[in-house]
Amino acid sequence: MMKRLFSLLPKIDTVRNNRNFGRKKTKTWLASLLLPISLAVSSPCPLWASSALPKTPASSSQETLLAALEKWMALPRDSQLTAAHHHKEWAFVRYQAGQHQLLLTRPDPQADSLPLDCILAHYKEDDGQALYNLTFSPDDSQLAYVRGGDPEFPDAPPPNPTFQPQAPEATIHLIDLTSASDNIIASGYNPVFSPDGQSLVYISKNSLWLYKRDSQTPPQKLFTIKGHIRDLSWSPDGQSLAFVDDRIDHGFIALYRIISGQLKYLPAAFGNDLFPVFSPDSQKLAFIRAYEPPQSISSPDREKGWWSLIIADINDLTLTEKWHAPKGQGETYAGTRHQNLYWTEQNQILFPWEQDGWLHIYSLNPDNGKVSPLMQGAFEVEQFIVDKAKNRLIYSANRDNRDHYNLWARSLSSEKTERLGSQESLAFQPAIANGALAVLISNNFQLPHPALVTENSFHSLTSEKAWDIARQNFTPVESVHFLASDGKESYGQFFAARHNRNKPHPTLLFLHGGPRRQMLDGFPAQNYYQNAYIFNQFLANNGYNVLSVNYRGGSGYGHDYREAPETGRQGASEYRDIMGAVRYLQSRPDVDKAHIALWGGSWGGYLTALALARNSDIFKAGVDFHGVHNMLRPAPANLSPDAQRESQKLMWQSSPLANLDQWRAPVLVIHGDDDHNVPFTQSEELTHLLQNRGIPHEELAFPNERHGFLLHRHWLTAYNKSFLFISRYLYENAGKNVNE
Repeated sequence: MMKRLFSLLPKIDTVRNNRNFGRKKTKTWLASLLLPISLAVSSPCPLWASSALPKTPASSSQETLLAALEKWMALPRDSQLTAAHHHKEWAFVRYQAGQHQLLLTRPDPQADSLPLDCILAHYKEDDGQALYNLTFSPDDSQLAYVRGGDPEFPDAPPPNPTFQPQAPEATIHLIDLTSASDNIIASGYNPVFSPDGQSLVYISKNSLWLYKRDSQTPPQKLFTIKGHIRDLSWSPDGQSLAFVDDRIDHGFIALYRIISGQLKYLPAAFGNDLFPVFSPDSQKLAFIRAYEPPQSISSPDREKGWWSLIIADINDLTLTEKWHAPKGQGETYAGTRHQNLYWTEQNQILFPWEQDGWLHIYSLNPDNGKVSPLMQGAFEVEQFIVDKAKNRLIYSANRDNRDHYNLWARSLSSEKTERLGSQESLAFQPAIANGALAVLISNNFQLPHPALVTENSFHSLTSEKAWDIARQNFTPVESVHFLASDGKESYGQFFAARHNRNKPHPTLLFLHGGPRRQMLDGFPAQNYYQNAYIFNQFLANNGYNVLSVNYRGGSGYGHDYREAPETGRQGASEYRDIMGAVRYLQSRPDVDKAHIALWGGSWGGYLTALALARNSDIFKAGVDFHGVHNMLRPAPANLSPDAQRESQKLMWQSSPLANLDQWRAPVLVIHGDDDHNVPFTQSEELTHLLQNRGIPHEELAFPNERHGFLLHRHWLTAYNKSFLFISRYLYENAGKNVNE
């Protein structure tokens, strides 16, 4: 029996006792993350308007408030819950004020004491090098992880926000859980252990490499492809590897034979082949084949939808289409942001489908092609996994509250469905270790953290006194819905100013990015939106109401809401939700109707700029994080020349730049210049035009920074600047609680 790390830990009584069994990465951390604001500014307080502007808070008051924001932004948040195989243990990543920790946890067998956990790796410097791709070896003796690079764009040149002489590449680490050694084995990402655990494969620069654990030889390059390797997996017998060769606008399924060293492609088509998954006997491979519908009127003669489930014989590479989506509801493919295809031991293939207008999970019998629904109702599945031991589907879904995701179990041998854990907590990322189910949970004041799941409760696998800050200061979040300006229903969450008492308060709209996103009635799972949630709570704590708007085009409210017509560059119909939100706010007695502003990032930055350009009469100021400002792009080539001209005209009309003649309100524009999601030039173009027209604006640029800022101190600087900007332009009491 392998001697586990936990046998080395002392008895834990009233406080958690973390011991660092990994190599120490001891560099001096920043003594204070509250940085002096030395920023490029254009017309922050124009002379023509200076007499009408409210005064900013006193300097000492500013320092006190921003110190509080620093504490709030340093709240710990956990992610990437990963299960062991034969032990009831889970690994996860903790991010706190720029530091990254890799932790291992298990429940204490004594129910009245805290869980046992230890730190496997601790990187104390705010250097922007994230930890991800956690995976246990099949015998649980080792844990692999990746440090550095960009997990969203792993094949792009690595980011370098700290200006190192050479940009640090992503490195694969291997921790021996018996000796606690932490070794770097290669540069690359996405390590995947073989079924016997004796080797692992990983990706580096569009090539696949093989590393043998017990060999003294260096890693071996297996092959290089033209595209990008995605959805990499081993066959259960360890003889083959399958993956997607992602060519951006299309994708192929490839198969690599370990013994022969042969790389072969399955018969390809002019679409995207996705999520290859082996059958339990390793002889077949299932995958999704999806096409992008053209922007043209559909013929009534078209009989089928745009995606199908295909099974390949891995010996002769023949394909059999087992099921094709019918024309109508759910005819285009939509899935979760996680694994979307499972082939169970009981010979069922599980996949997502929107047949009834909601993202649900269905079961395909690969023998006869029969498809059966595993759930019904007006709700969305956020993630799903298979519990092999109990032959059931585990999934998170917003079944009872559209802004709240609970954990559910559905038997795969009967129709029994039950809620797991507590209804009050949000639940994400379920992970099963030796039959035990754990999940990340959060709520209004607790950031995501791992918890053991029972039938009707969660038992935290960690303990943090830091949550006391949130308990004492955060306002409850209220889910609301209202009518957009075109009469459609829209959704959001309302953060009432602290000690609201129905007195009028200045109010901000918060607009998320995506747009395929959904804000919830508690801490979300993504670090980007955890930061935004904390900032919204900080605003509420300092005299502001905040309405977070889940505008059309976002996820969580069904197919018709997500795929609403005329959104974005096709007409910006989501702006009707913004105007509906304004009307809703104007109907509330606790909203100061003369002092409404807005802020948002990415697509939310686009909508912030659009609102200021179209309605400076309503919105007194805005903060635009890395937004899109010019929606023009080449029109679809399959349109006629006349249709292409009309398409581009509509794109321009949907852009903030099209309404510069009406823009009067001040804006703060924030952007990193190594952004791979929204080009930095979008903000360059906007600010140059604002300056040319004398429109008040301020600028904050981060050299070498990505879309979701990698450095904690950049987030803190950006939010400090945002709060001071809002204070200056929106309300004279913004720097203190309205009750004071």
